[in-house]
Amino acid sequence: MASQAQHEKTVGVYGGKFYPFHRGHLSFVLKAATMVDILYVVVQYDEEHERSLLVEGSEFAWIAPETREDWIRETLESYPNIRALSSYEHRSEAYMDDPVVTQGYIELTKAVGGHIDVIFSNTHDYDAYFSKYLPDSKHVVFYEARDIVDISATQIRNEGVEKNWEFLPPAVQRYYQRATA
Repeated sequence: MASQAQHEKTVGVYGGKFYPFHRGHLSFVLKAATMVDILYVVVQYDEEHERSLLVEGSEFAWIAPETREDWIRETLESYPNIRALSSYEHRSEAYMDDPVVTQGYIELTKAVGGHIDVIFSNTHDYDAYFSKYLPDSKHVVFYEARDIVDISATQIRNEGVEKNWEFLPPAVQRYYQRATA
């Protein structure tokens, strides 16, 4: 149950697969955190969809949302206004009329204290989506995220972590060092 004090705070959400979490995401998170009192970095996952993103023959394996949440939590542990959590986000062709997606956003809103004031993303392509599922939230778009750190999780999945090692925060690097040891 959210306290009265939390209802008085501006709550932001930055969601994504974070598959894997990288320095571009980190740059985006730190900028978003300056614009709200509390920022939730939400690992929005759909295992079936995520497994379909893996490139045939790639050594990149599926990563559980709890692991991705741990990466974010560890990377941002010194920022008291940033929180990490996971939330199922069903992927479907009919995502604008999907009751499972509707329920997912109801549950996400409850998980972050009952209200989301600002939703952060890197494109206006989500405007209609967020207007439907979070109609009371302001949508803030950061275009320059890739101008600061020119990397994408898709690139890392396709090329491998070794080729993009410098783009991975230490928590993610440690995960891959253990995985290959």
